[in-house]
Amino acid sequence: MQEKFQSLYEPIKLPNGLELPNRFVVAPMSIEGADKNGAPTMEDVNFWKRRADTAALLITGETSISLYGMTSEHQLGLFDSNLDAFKKITAAMKSKGNKAIVQMFHGGFKAQTSYEKLGSAYGPSALDTDILGYPLTELTDEQIQLIIKQFGHAAELAIEAGFDGIELSANFYLLYSFFSRYYNKRQDKWGAASLATRSALDLAVLDEMIKIIKAEAPKDFILGVRFRPEDYVVTRNMSKSDGGEVNHTLDDTIYLMHEMMKRPIDYIHSMGWGGAGAYKKLEKIGDQHRQVTGTMKKEIDGKVFNC
Repeated sequence: MQEKFQSLYEPIKLPNGLELPNRFVVAPMSIEGADKNGAPTMEDVNFWKRRADTAALLITGETSISLYGMTSEHQLGLFDSNLDAFKKITAAMKSKGNKAIVQMFHGGFKAQTSYEKLGSAYGPSALDTDILGYPLTELTDEQIQLIIKQFGHAAELAIEAGFDGIELSANFYLLYSFFSRYYNKRQDKWGAASLATRSALDLAVLDEMIKIIKAEAPKDFILGVRFRPEDYVVTRNMSKSDGGEVNHTLDDTIYLMHEMMKRPIDYIHSMGWGGAGAYKKLEKIGDQHRQVTGTMKKEIDGKVFNC
């Protein structure tokens, strides 16, 4: 084995005290194996049986916490009706002694399947953009509070199903759209007034899940967060060479990351960009460049595990 890869086989201790035997992770991938109600099928179970001895952490594909959060027809949905089916998933994932993580999200503005089936796709603001091809319905404060509770209830179900942890997807879906400068036009406490208000829903959801985990989960239950470090919107009437409109910058993400690290989270999952050189991606601000993942790692400074 080449010396530069040796550290991958070394154990690592998470902030919650759990020690993992190595640093290999099966990243979340959508395999479209669920039935039309979001319940895992044998296709999902067999997928994880084949991968049960490949890494210390196994993370499911994106799993919706709401019927209004489904982005595709055969996506996982962690609902009461699907609990028994999810127990089969965790059994398969943990069959070789590894840790099973469920990635939770709400599809929000990208919930095309929910729009087709239920007639609505929700976002922070009413918006009819050519990016989506369907209009967004603005969430009321009451609906936002319900979604926060749904994340908490999904955490309860994850614990009952036997998962060893949760990865909260703050990436490219409902939470991301509230964090976005493009999608969030609100003027209330969840709105566009400041970076703090744009971050409010992310933090409220995280706090609700932490409350459930503290009350109901084992002490070594894992809590991770997935970020898209920076993002831009390119509509159909823009050229990609224009750069598009800013959704959020790396500095925005660093702010939210530090707010989340004030809470008991165990790891941060940085989403890369296409190609094997994604980790080298540079952000350009004016005439200055920064390595995105390198900057995030420096900001984390060993407080949590970075993957």
